[in-house]
Amino acid sequence: MYTLLTRASEITHAVFIQGFDFFVDPAIYQVAIERNAAFVRDLGKTLIPVQTNYYPFGYRHHLSILLSHGSTLASVALLLGFPRVYVPSTCSYAEMVPLGSHPLTDPPLVE
Repeated sequence: MYTLLTRASEITHAVFIQGFDFFVDPAIYQVAIERNAAFVRDLGKTLIPVQTNYYPFGYRHHLSILLSHGSTLASVALLLGFPRVYVPSTCSYAEMVPLGSHPLTDPPLVE
């Protein structure tokens, strides 16, 4: 939310990914798409729903989601072809742990 609200003039789309960190029933996912689409539409943005098999694939092949989620998000961004993508930080400086996202590589944007 912080990145979306602080960069609202620069952001045109929001991406909602199913299958990235967990799976839900398709009916529940559809409801989530509708709610998220309405929310970002109220902000003048367009929602892009994305489905991936990353979670079951990673689980099956023993990939660490903690170490690979940053590259997975980057791959979705590259696939969509936007000239600039904002990926919000996962943790604060006080919570630094080995993770595919890190405040030094994707810092919180503070104006």
